[in-house]
Amino acid sequence: MSAAPDTRRILFISLEHWDNVWRRNQIVCANLLERCPDAEILWVGPPTDLWNLQGLSSIDVMPGKLFKPAKTTDRLHALKPFKPLPNKLGRAWNETLFKSCLADALKKLGWQNYVTWVNNQSYCHLLPLDKSTKLIYDITDDWSQASVPPHILSQIKADDEWMLTNADEVIVCSVDLYENKRGQCKSIHLIRNGVKLQPYLPESLATNKVPEEMKFSGPVAGYIGTLHEDRLDVDLVVEVASKLPHVHFVFIGPNSLSATNTKTLEDLPNCHILGARPYEQLPSYMAGFNVCITPHVVSPFTESLDPIKMYEYMATGKPIVSTACAGFRDLEQLIFMAKDKTQFAQFVEKAIAEGNERATPRIEWAREQTWDKRVDAVETLLGWKS
Repeated sequence: MSAAPDTRRILFISLEHWDNVWRRNQIVCANLLERCPDAEILWVGPPTDLWNLQGLSSIDVMPGKLFKPAKTTDRLHALKPFKPLPNKLGRAWNETLFKSCLADALKKLGWQNYVTWVNNQSYCHLLPLDKSTKLIYDITDDWSQASVPPHILSQIKADDEWMLTNADEVIVCSVDLYENKRGQCKSIHLIRNGVKLQPYLPESLATNKVPEEMKFSGPVAGYIGTLHEDRLDVDLVVEVASKLPHVHFVFIGPNSLSATNTKTLEDLPNCHILGARPYEQLPSYMAGFNVCITPHVVSPFTESLDPIKMYEYMATGKPIVSTACAGFRDLEQLIFMAKDKTQFAQFVEKAIAEGNERATPRIEWAREQTWDKRVDAVETLLGWKS
């Protein structure tokens, strides 16, 4: 039985803010709102440091409106609380203020029942919520495997355990997460990432105007996604870019690398860190790629990932070079999978020469991996699907 219209409300407590850099969370929520005209979402981003309010984007709750949800559409509200102190000085106060801010926002919206969807285990201090009818814990990265200081790692593990124990439903995006978490929770569902197919297909890319900043003198090996030491193998990129000075290595996505590693890459004349670009513009940038690359570290943390870039790369039909990381490792027959730095460089050259020879099977694979299929599963889990 499908849910009654007045229960189609989601309190979505996210790792990210609602801005123009979309990841899984924004894509899923946007699809739910498009499919369900009676759905409503309160999107709660991470608290902003009080001393860093200049980082707020145009749709965030600004000073003077800190306890009011900003309406970004008629049915999507975005809330961004603030954090007056560093957690090491005032964690308990920050958490109390965050909980008060959230309660005030829910009261102003007049919500009587809703699903609580949590994507960050550190928000367990907000729970339980009296009028919430279901708690969903959505795990997209295994932060218990991340490279962080021991005291932070200990807190992550404790919060993750609480969420797994108390959630009514747990969603994971990768087989690795499913295997590691299924014995620790009541109910678990594997819902992988996907692709909005049409904008990435070759016929669509052919009509895109490639941005001026993508017009290089030689072939382009492009990467889409967050740059972070836990993901990106910086040493590999340096060696491969140095061996292939005629190839331009372009990185598009939020840059969370250290200043040292950022400078190391930027000092290479054929390495270009462009930064984040709006989600809807990504196909126009990918239209300028000759080869798509994933120079990821292979580690317990990256084993937990299901890279969205994999689905988008495959939909373009373009050749792909990757390390033997999760997701891409299952596509060895359709991509170039490098075992080391030397082979990665060799495969970049081979991929450029190959062009679109294997485009058709890549695209056919992507056709079965759409966001529509993934959101079908989400709707079923929510009880919204007839």
